[in-house]
Amino acid sequence: MKQGIEHGWWIKQYDSAFWTSGNVGNIVNDLVYTGTAVGNRTRTENRGEKHTYNRPKDEWIIVPGAHGAYL
Repeated sequence: MKQGIEHGWWIKQYDSAFWTSGNVGNIVNDLVYTGTAVGNRTRTENRGEKHTYNRPKDEWIIVPGAHGAYL
């Protein structure tokens, strides 16, 4: 089984910085990293459809303190 550089996916990311301000901002602003469980974020129009649509934030199911925080 090939992994890492031999597999090819790592070569594309090797020259670029992994910890960009965008990556860090996404982590800091994501509720899941604070220990909050979030569900019902997406929906599909028809059963079995692969394309999903984002739901409005007021329809999300949010459970604070569902697990330990990652930060």
